[in-house]
Amino acid sequence: EVINLQSYVEEPKTHKIKRVVDGVSFKVEKGKTLGIFGESGSGKSFTAFSILDVLGVYPGIVGGEIWFEADSKKENLLEGISEVCKIESRGDDLYVKKDVRRWNKEYKHEKRMKKIRGKKIALAPQGAKTALLPFSNIEDQILEAFLIGGHNKESAKPMIPEVLNMLQLEKDGKKYPHELSGGACQRAMLGVVIALNPNILIADEFTTGLDPILQLELIRIMRDFNQCKLKNLNLTDKEHAMIIISHDLRVMQLLVDSFLVIQKGKIVETITKESLKVKSQHPYTQRLFRDADISHDLSFS
Repeated sequence: EVINLQSYVEEPKTHKIKRVVDGVSFKVEKGKTLGIFGESGSGKSFTAFSILDVLGVYPGIVGGEIWFEADSKKENLLEGISEVCKIESRGDDLYVKKDVRRWNKEYKHEKRMKKIRGKKIALAPQGAKTALLPFSNIEDQILEAFLIGGHNKESAKPMIPEVLNMLQLEKDGKKYPHELSGGACQRAMLGVVIALNPNILIADEFTTGLDPILQLELIRIMRDFNQCKLKNLNLTDKEHAMIIISHDLRVMQLLVDSFLVIQKGKIVETITKESLKVKSQHPYTQRLFRDADISHDLSFS
């Protein structure tokens, strides 16, 4: 459960603060799939990066709570993080008060997150070609993911061909990312994240660059993973949940139980599968739905 998540970026020249994730709250239950829908630059990916705290920008997360429950243990992943830096307002602008950063708090937070990333919450990011390790072939990267996920080499090695066949990469196991197409890298990245067997799988535009048949196959694989049906990969020992980030309304219709509509870092609407058939009340959502409708002919004047 994410409560009032706030992640900001400092503009390097003016040092003013830009709110990228601005008070986002949502909840995803075990066995459920939550979608995050919105236009480019709306804060979808930044929300995912904030959950794992892999922002790489300053000041990053400045407030909120992320309550994560696994193995009968519930903890706030952002405990103490709001004390790491202070935001002060000068008129209508926000600035970071840098001299009050508390490095011990940040260190404890990072120490906690190292136990979470990849093992309990894992992200399949956009741009898989650059996200995959460049000097390791696809088989080795899937093997490493199985090892991180709790398997030993003896139990993991027989499952690598299963993953490659499942993702239609059976001839690409010995290849390196630069030898594969963008779509093949996207599938390989998804295979790595599935092999990690996290409690929460976050997939950011995982159908990008794939033809419709492959898209449907990946949607089926994701659904089977979330429902613990990938028994041939021995991934049935955990209850899973998923967060799907996509521009593709069809992906949302086929895969998610509900989705958030996000604009300028804020949630403007939450939509369930049932309410998809009902006309949305928010103008922004109406425009997104209209733009996502590709049933009409496209023309350029």
